[in-house]
Amino acid sequence: MDRATVAEWMMARITNESRASEIIGDLLEARPAQGNLRFWFSVLVLLIAFGWRPLLGLVFAYAFAIFCFFQKGSALVKLNEQRSRLQFGSPEYLTSVHWTFLTMRLGQITILLWIVAGFAMVCFGIRNISSRMSVGLALMGTVLSSYLWIPAARPALLTFSALALLIVLLRERWRQSVGIVLATAAIGWVAMDIGLTWAPFGRPSAFRIVPVFIIIPMVEAAAFTYLHRMFAASIKNLSIETL
Repeated sequence: MDRATVAEWMMARITNESRASEIIGDLLEARPAQGNLRFWFSVLVLLIAFGWRPLLGLVFAYAFAIFCFFQKGSALVKLNEQRSRLQFGSPEYLTSVHWTFLTMRLGQITILLWIVAGFAMVCFGIRNISSRMSVGLALMGTVLSSYLWIPAARPALLTFSALALLIVLLRERWRQSVGIVLATAAIGWVAMDIGLTWAPFGRPSAFRIVPVFIIIPMVEAAAFTYLHRMFAASIKNLSIETL
């Protein structure tokens, strides 16, 4: 495999195959006799020039992951402290156990959604429909995971969430965008589950969680980019038809 083929493959990860072929072809035509070192340096400069948004988006995804991890972790600790004040085995305690478990799962999903939102907003822009849907779903997850355990707030929160999802499902391009975001979060969940399952046992929890959180933003960034490219044309056509 020659260097041009490898360079085109690398460039296609951040653009597309036709555009990558044009860029590398122009590079070879402009400097046909340059050595391998200068060639790969030029390719690196082009990758940074064309791929700064995905790279910066990945940085934001890591930042969101770290912030949400500590924020949701402290909230869960407070919830467990409140549950510990209840009498063990009482109906209130059992109900609290169930809602604590649900809150923990919603908190994990919310972290995955914020990772997607952080990457999508920077890489594709806030005007992108999938980016906006990722922010909306992350905000909804944040509210639900923060207040759903409060009995008085559950009816209003569940009603609002059901109405919001119903409105989203009424338009096809919104459904596709939500599907992209949820599919990306699901892939992140699978990566998290596999990482925690195969992590070494018998070590402190930090040794198991930290490597997983290093991998998840990269997995979700790659998944969102792939799914967005796959469905971008259909979403764009739907947007034109609805105008």
